[in-house]
Amino acid sequence: MATMNTAGPIEGASGRSGAVIRDKVMALDHAHTSLVVPSACDSASGTLMRGEGLAGLAEAFLHAGAEEVIATHWPVSDEATAALMKAFYAAYAERGDAADPLWQACAALCVSPATSDPFYWSAFVIYGTAVEGASAKR
Repeated sequence: MATMNTAGPIEGASGRSGAVIRDKVMALDHAHTSLVVPSACDSASGTLMRGEGLAGLAEAFLHAGAEEVIATHWPVSDEATAALMKAFYAAYAERGDAADPLWQACAALCVSPATSDPFYWSAFVIYGTAVEGASAKR
């Protein structure tokens, strides 16, 4: 069974710049955290740093020790995200890995006429170790 850290907001992060939040996240200890899902739109964005790559929130959680981070590439619909996350967490609780449950949750949104547009489901990506164990059944 996978473990989830359900920590609340980062103290002092409200209204701060992305660099300040990133620095606070990198200072945290997420060594025993298997999955982080920031409750924020556009959480996969960051600043391109020469010699470092993309420096952002997802990268900061990985640096702090999280094994996997699910982030979004753009602002997402609250309703579609709620449906996606409900399906994702139900499957994740059974499997303990994030790749296939996220793929299944996105696929479920694809078949619904209300959320079939890629805008609703394709913003979600996984960073970290999940990609290594992803199923080849797709």
